[in-house]
Amino acid sequence: MANILVVEDDKVQRCNLVKMLLELGENFNILEAACANDAMKISRNNKIDLFYIDVNLPDFSGVDLAYEIRKLPQYGLSWIVFITTFADYMIDAFKKIHCYDYIIKLYDKKLVKEMTIKLTRNTVNRESIPKKERDYITLDIKGIFIKVYLDEIIFVEVFIRECTFHTINGKYKVNNLSLKKIMVEFNYL
Repeated sequence: MANILVVEDDKVQRCNLVKMLLELGENFNILEAACANDAMKISRNNKIDLFYIDVNLPDFSGVDLAYEIRKLPQYGLSWIVFITTFADYMIDAFKKIHCYDYIIKLYDKKLVKEMTIKLTRNTVNRESIPKKERDYITLDIKGIFIKVYLDEIIFVEVFIRECTFHTINGKYKVNNLSLKKIMVEFNYL
């Protein structure tokens, strides 16, 4: 089940977007917030897979809200899509927040549905596979062994002999691990 948070102060706009998302089926749990404070509370109490954030909120800028969300460790690489009436200052949002995209009000139903399915595909598919059947690697981090499922790894970064695994659950740094050893572990060599 993918959790989607819609942050929009205009009730009519929010209801329209939520209605579109609910049409996608039971694999999606849609949460709503009318202001930045409520959005932060929901984000801290739930694991959100995709954010739709209005750029103009009454209590806070949507871009600033996204920046605050990015500060939470679990959302450093989460999908964020901005909702706006003007695309003029979206370049700053892409640079500062690393958002995925933006949609312009009034929403294109087909575009919203396709984007949502695309961005949550791995979340929905991953949950249909029992955890014991999923491929994983074991990371030795200073004597503590951590099991990391391969489908939860977003990307791996290697610098000299320090390897950082960026996953949906956070970052894991492993010392003295070469790129070749990682490739063998992932069965690429």
